[in-house]
Amino acid sequence: MSEKSKENSSKENSDNENSSSLKENKKKQFQKKSSKRLKSSIISESEYSNGENHRNLPNVIAGNFVLLNKIGGGAFGEILLSFSLRDQIEVAVKKEIKKPFQKNIQLKTEQKIYQSLLNIPNNIDISGKIYIKQDNILGFPKFYGIGELNDSFYLILEFLGPNLSDLLKFCGTKKFTIGTVCLIALQMLNRIEYLHKNNYIHRDIKPENFVIGIEKLSNVIHLIDFGLSKRYKNPKNHAHIPYREGRTLIGTARYVSINTHLGIEQSRRDDLESIGYVLIYFLKGNLPWQGLRTVQGDKYQEDYYYYYLLLFNLL
Repeated sequence: MSEKSKENSSKENSDNENSSSLKENKKKQFQKKSSKRLKSSIISESEYSNGENHRNLPNVIAGNFVLLNKIGGGAFGEILLSFSLRDQIEVAVKKEIKKPFQKNIQLKTEQKIYQSLLNIPNNIDISGKIYIKQDNILGFPKFYGIGELNDSFYLILEFLGPNLSDLLKFCGTKKFTIGTVCLIALQMLNRIEYLHKNNYIHRDIKPENFVIGIEKLSNVIHLIDFGLSKRYKNPKNHAHIPYREGRTLIGTARYVSINTHLGIEQSRRDDLESIGYVLIYFLKGNLPWQGLRTVQGDKYQEDYYYYYLLLFNLL
């Protein structure tokens, strides 16, 4: 080997070593910051078991869950990272601020749906102070309780990983392979089938509402966000909701069905049609009706004319 090639080889090795040491340093810094965040925000387990003072702190709900930083949000409110003092685990907390004269709290509707899906009886304590006995349903987050603090209502759920929209952005091509899409499709259909079997329709199928688990469940896709969900069938007499027209659009305009855009009452078929659009989005990286011009001042911007396009091409 020539001296020049030896020099190049040693230079590459030193570059690789520097790169790996930088990565290690960044990892240690992240772990240090995470540890500081938890230590500064969380009461120790001994303090929790030895006294009741923590119950009066401004950032503790149900005497157990310490609210940390914001990790997401939506039309209903915010999603906060929280820590269970009793179980010593991180959880996700959905927060909805109660508005004056507000009759229905959206998170209370979602709470009832979680209770139904996870077979949690209506007559037990769900304040989060004690462990809630529930079925372990694959692909649906565990339910840890509810809480109220000041003017806000809280829904406490299992902490999960990133959603499919974030994972798609992480890919350099901004699209998934056909093999990946097929695997995603199987899990999405399994989740929606279980929801439908329990007499509910989702009505807001989109990539952001499918998230992967963490640790042992990192290969499992979970269905979340039942704030817009609705019973389509009476569980007692099995009567289906009636066909109606002139309904307002509920869901995300980009992914909802043609019938939903036409104002027809949603049912199971509309969830399945939305899954089809999401899968096309994963394969192509976009949908044909994205970015279309609309009537000025329209609420849904890019998607105003999209169902006309579909009707013209598909019907």
